[in-house]
Amino acid sequence: MRFHRSCRLLVFVMAACIVFQMGCGGGEVIGLLIVDEGSATIARGSSHHRVNKGGTEKVMVGDTLTGNLGCKATIKTGLHAYTIDAETELVVDKASFAGASHGASMVTLKKGLAAFALQVQGEKKVHRFQVATVSVVAAVKGTMFDVNVADREVKVTVYEGEVDLFAQGDPAVVVVGKKHAPQTIASLKEGTSAVVVQGRIQGQAPVDAAKLQAQKAEWFARTNKPNISGF
Repeated sequence: MRFHRSCRLLVFVMAACIVFQMGCGGGEVIGLLIVDEGSATIARGSSHHRVNKGGTEKVMVGDTLTGNLGCKATIKTGLHAYTIDAETELVVDKASFAGASHGASMVTLKKGLAAFALQVQGEKKVHRFQVATVSVVAAVKGTMFDVNVADREVKVTVYEGEVDLFAQGDPAVVVVGKKHAPQTIASLKEGTSAVVVQGRIQGQAPVDAAKLQAQKAEWFARTNKPNISGF
């Protein structure tokens, strides 16, 4: 009897994993979640899957990724890399216009800290990329920046390249590589940060040089991982 119950339990667990991997209403695969520290949870439709330290899971359009306590995780795509930390909630809204293998074209950062490294390989260009928050940002190709959302306040820090900030609706949008952007409210050079509240700049400040180099080194370590499953 115990053997039969164990078999039924095993079949149920395997079926649940297969259903989660099939998407549960999700869309295209845009990359791979790699958990370096702690754990992260992927919500896909009505299913939730916890990925622990050292684990990986494919990320699909429609997924909600949440960094749990102590989390440090990377979403690696064919061309870009995004990182999330503890208490960060990120939704993958759309695949890249150049194809899902390039990553996302739009994500929603509901809370917490997420970093975005938009890399260039050869002649490839960074395609339009958006992060929905309470302010709007446009960046050139090759940009490395992070966005920290806390209630209605957004802090944007540029570690490489240049980022233009735009006000566009409520909530507004972070836009990278957009050709026809709305009026710029500020342009951030490499090594600067700005706080935006409801589409208005509350202040700009230079980033400490030591912090700048330390953050870039951490990003390099977190995002330059071996290609796994084609990412």
